[in-house]
Amino acid sequence: MEEKFRIRSFGRIKSRKLSDNKKNTIKNILPQYQIKIEKDKIINFPTNDKKNILEIGFGSGEQITNLSIKNENFNFIGCETYINGVISLIDKIKQNDIKNIQIFNNDARILLEKIPDNSLYEIFILFPDPWPKKKQNKRRIINEEFLKLIEKKLENNGVLFFASDIFNYVEWTYDIAKNIFSPLFNDFEQCKNDPDWWVKTKYQTKAIKAGRQCYFLRFKKR
Repeated sequence: MEEKFRIRSFGRIKSRKLSDNKKNTIKNILPQYQIKIEKDKIINFPTNDKKNILEIGFGSGEQITNLSIKNENFNFIGCETYINGVISLIDKIKQNDIKNIQIFNNDARILLEKIPDNSLYEIFILFPDPWPKKKQNKRRIINEEFLKLIEKKLENNGVLFFASDIFNYVEWTYDIAKNIFSPLFNDFEQCKNDPDWWVKTKYQTKAIKAGRQCYFLRFKKR
């Protein structure tokens, strides 16, 4: 069976030529944390009693590292296509001796289609590529088909957490998500403050310096 065609929702996957040390990390260390897809086989997460949290597009890994350290009673799965970000997260895992993170360095939609329904406690999508031009909007990872897939994978009362500094994308996400999930906020004013557990990422710091407001939206599975 041919792999389902997907419009690419992410930008670059590598910023520059990798050093020998980084190449070694990808070849010899990433496999220790990596989730691999086998054709026509459903992926099952660690067989323990911990709930599963997925971050889609973890960037340099600041948030998933922070959450995993503070919440050792959860399994964390991080998806990222940008190989430099993957290397950055691996460095953080090693520095902090983290035991509860797995990595999938490919399109998150591939992973979601391979895991059991109702298997995720929470899903984070933080500052995804906004594709701001109207002709690019079709590349946004947030669309009705994708959110319906997420809804299937979240357990009952599971939560979708979305963050963006592009207000048009915030409105776009809300307009689609409100028909699938229950918003856990009344208006966008309630979404302007960083959550208590939050750590500012490099991207967010740049957005703030550029004068852009960041929004944090939470939705619950009905």
